[in-house]
Amino acid sequence: MTRDPRVLVAGPPGSAVGGVATHTAELVDAMPRTRLFDQWWPLGRRSSSLLGRLGVHAFALVRFAAELFLRRPDLVHLQVTDNGLVRDAAYLSTARLLRVPVLSHLHSSLPQHLGHPALARIVRESQCLLVMSGRARDEILSAFPEAEKRIIILPNPVQGFPGAPRPRPRVRRQVATVLCVGEISAHKGQYELFQAIETLNTRGNSVRLRLVGPWGEIGTKERRALETSPIVDVLGVKRGADLAAAYDSADVFALNSRAEAEPLSMLEAMSRGLPVVATSVGSIPETLAGLDGNVLVERGAPETLTSALASLIADPDLRDQIGQINLAAVEPRSIRHYVRELGAHYATLTTTRPQMRRLRRKNL
Repeated sequence: MTRDPRVLVAGPPGSAVGGVATHTAELVDAMPRTRLFDQWWPLGRRSSSLLGRLGVHAFALVRFAAELFLRRPDLVHLQVTDNGLVRDAAYLSTARLLRVPVLSHLHSSLPQHLGHPALARIVRESQCLLVMSGRARDEILSAFPEAEKRIIILPNPVQGFPGAPRPRPRVRRQVATVLCVGEISAHKGQYELFQAIETLNTRGNSVRLRLVGPWGEIGTKERRALETSPIVDVLGVKRGADLAAAYDSADVFALNSRAEAEPLSMLEAMSRGLPVVATSVGSIPETLAGLDGNVLVERGAPETLTSALASLIADPDLRDQIGQINLAAVEPRSIRHYVRELGAHYATLTTTRPQMRRLRRKNL
């Protein structure tokens, strides 16, 4: 009987905030013989200091090389992110030097990074590229047609919230709640979302904006407006049952990002029966294709965003109908199915694994 391959998953720790950290934790928990390589140890989080990040990453690269040499995994599963492309290319080079095959899982927002030399290196030198949608595959092939046979499409799983009750029919409230989950930043566009909701209130609607997530890079004026507005609730970081409760207390989920891969927060919202308004970026259009009622908007189109929110806020029955469609759509995307399919790819990659280099010892 063939044993399961030993896989080293290089990514952020589960204690970190964000979809990649959550995915990494789910993967290591669910798959046998996988081991986390914590890229952020000993901080356990992303440093706010540039020098701090450089120091942690330099130390991590040394630890990574030692881990490969001493533990000799069969495969590295490399979590590739927007703000870590140079670091991830260095990890790839280290693994190749020690003859360990690498599956690079592209969580990055591809169109804006296709010209980045580090991403080009990752695409060209990885044994396998894991992407979340056909759109992501096509974006890679537009710049790197030679990568076609090495690309695997595997959408993100939806783990759900163990211990949380199943979604229940929503209570009709006089004040509708729009929820956004993610780092509060210019990139995620919560301030523009706030402006759209402010406009709705001036037009006679009763709407609140609820934000879940840590503060990121955002202007001082915009942050102050979000913190002090009477129609905005800033709830900070939520996990587990508390995060499920935040989804369940909302009426609409909105994501106004400049770029995304396949956002876990949107999948979580769908798993709690919420309708979605989101920008047409990354894998979002493909994920929502055929799910009638969810609304895609172009980034930087405030009136379109306002109208999309207004159409759902005005019709509770429509919201419930879309929520049930979304719930049914994500139920098959279980972590069990994901692990089974990913495990098959692991096995294929490791059957032709090159032998690691053996250091020659000199006779003294």
